[in-house]
Amino acid sequence: MAGSNSCSLESDFLTEFQFLGYYIGLSALLSSILNGLVIFSLWKSMKNIDTCGLMLLSLSVNDFLSPTFGYPMAAYASLQHKWIYGDDGLQMVWIISAFSGFGSLHHLMLLSGERFISITKPLKKEQLLSNNRTRYLIIFCWSSSLVWATFPLVGWNGYTLEGLQTMCSVNWQSKDAVEVSYIVSILVCCFLIPQIGIIYFNACILLEIRCMKKKARIEQGVNSSIYRGIKSISKQQSLMVAFMVLAFNLSWLPYAFTSIYTLFINVDKMSPVTTSIPAVFTKSATVLNPIVYFLFNKNYRKLFKAKVLARAVEVSRVN
Repeated sequence: MAGSNSCSLESDFLTEFQFLGYYIGLSALLSSILNGLVIFSLWKSMKNIDTCGLMLLSLSVNDFLSPTFGYPMAAYASLQHKWIYGDDGLQMVWIISAFSGFGSLHHLMLLSGERFISITKPLKKEQLLSNNRTRYLIIFCWSSSLVWATFPLVGWNGYTLEGLQTMCSVNWQSKDAVEVSYIVSILVCCFLIPQIGIIYFNACILLEIRCMKKKARIEQGVNSSIYRGIKSISKQQSLMVAFMVLAFNLSWLPYAFTSIYTLFINVDKMSPVTTSIPAVFTKSATVLNPIVYFLFNKNYRKLFKAKVLARAVEVSRVN
């Protein structure tokens, strides 16, 4: 039965298989390069790295794992029109992908919290978020992500193929109460809570910057350097927040909605392609994260020019 189902999918969705394979492969390549550049530039400045830099380094390492070790297997399986790695490969790819995905969302909330403290409580930042405390929070992000990703190994839900049967997932279609409880738990703890946290922290940041700008305008005047500086920060902050929330939602909301629909409404009305596309778009998160936190931040652009481009020029001169 499974073999005939695979043959039917292969004959009906040849173009879709190719699209998934090349899209996942391109995501793997871009993610590895962009996150690798962030890791390299931050690692070269470890002596002077601050709490935000530590979190960004951890996020980039997290986002480097799945594109390097998980995406290529899914891409190749899609190009082969079937899953070729067996049950062990299925479990390995899910653990890597889920571990990286959960960790990414937790890191995004942690980074938002760090920026919230830096802007709204700058005098208490050292007390509230020391380097040691930051390391503990990062360890917690990694540990909790690993725990959530490995729960199916001990029987809380299970691993299966989804969509065109070339990508790994937990069993969203199960109606068993225990398995459904795991799905609801990850939707709440690994998606909804980070989403609420990101929106809350950044809304507070924007409100604080607006108050600072208003106070500077009243006390210093609209032509003062303080007012212009705060206005510039406000604009940059608004762009950062907009792209961060947009990237988060573009990557994960379609998959979350599809999963909820599959779980609570009617899975029979959804074609294999319909369930595959949202799962593929979640892989864009590892591409978008370094773009948001790297290309839209002056400090990291300067760091990139100082460390990466300078190194490239040095190597070219030697050759």
